[in-house]
Amino acid sequence: MEENFSVLVNYLWKETMKNLNSILTEQELTKFCSNDYFYLSTIQELGRPNFTMIAETLQISKPAVSVMIRKLLSMGLVEKEKSLEDRRVIYVQLTEKGKQLMKGDQDLYNNLSLDIKSIVKNEDELSVIQTTIQQLADRIKTKNK
Repeated sequence: MEENFSVLVNYLWKETMKNLNSILTEQELTKFCSNDYFYLSTIQELGRPNFTMIAETLQISKPAVSVMIRKLLSMGLVEKEKSLEDRRVIYVQLTEKGKQLMKGDQDLYNNLSLDIKSIVKNEDELSVIQTTIQQLADRIKTKNK
């Protein structure tokens, strides 16, 4: 099972890298790191978070969030917007370029789901796989809290 996980994870990473290479310039790729990808996915997951929400979710300081956001801004992957209610609050969201990066992975996951559905013999098998993946994801989420 471990070898199959390795094949699956390496495949997902290789496809993610292909997507990154198709969207980012060579210069941007030299600056981009796995943490940046993690930050983008967190921002996408939170929707339109403010700096505090990002800091709490990632368990990092607000100054660290500021540094991260500056880098992602310079690469054109996120944009900031001041709150209309409280001008001290700044929201962050993905730009079209940032969304494009994240969409590439969503397409990859959708295709993987379709592959699984084409392999299983019936709905019962599919249900077992879906339940197992859900339980594994829940366990991972619990460990990461």
